[in-house]
Amino acid sequence: METSADAILDVPIEDVFRLCADVRNWDKWISTIQRVELHTTEPMELGSEFSLQQSLLGQSQVTRYQTTEFESPSFFTVTSKGGKFQYEGGMRMEKQDGGTLVTNWVRIVPNAKPGGILDKFAAMLESTIRQRIVQELEQLNVYLHKQALSAK
Repeated sequence: METSADAILDVPIEDVFRLCADVRNWDKWISTIQRVELHTTEPMELGSEFSLQQSLLGQSQVTRYQTTEFESPSFFTVTSKGGKFQYEGGMRMEKQDGGTLVTNWVRIVPNAKPGGILDKFAAMLESTIRQRIVQELEQLNVYLHKQALSAK
């Protein structure tokens, strides 16, 4: 299952990427994150590893991730290392109209046999996840603007 959402933010691509590629900022705009723990270098780069404690589907869980693609200021991808689902997600950024087109995407593969619960509820789950990442992009926009105001 894969889904994505786009938003045009009126913030320069370098600023968007700098804040998004620092996993320590994610809890400011991703409401499910309860805690971030870095295991390697900061800020994010290819090969960096970190853990997120998240509240997902009413349960708190900790998942370790690795940055598997990274090209500043254009994109990054993180991939889970264990957990109930194989998760891959990331952000792509492009300059557009004086701002930045941001695509937030998620791919989830269950670590179970085909025909499991994820397959049965895939359409509903995809819609729910897409709504969540749309909200995350809205919160990211708010966070970026707060950062810009505090920098003045």
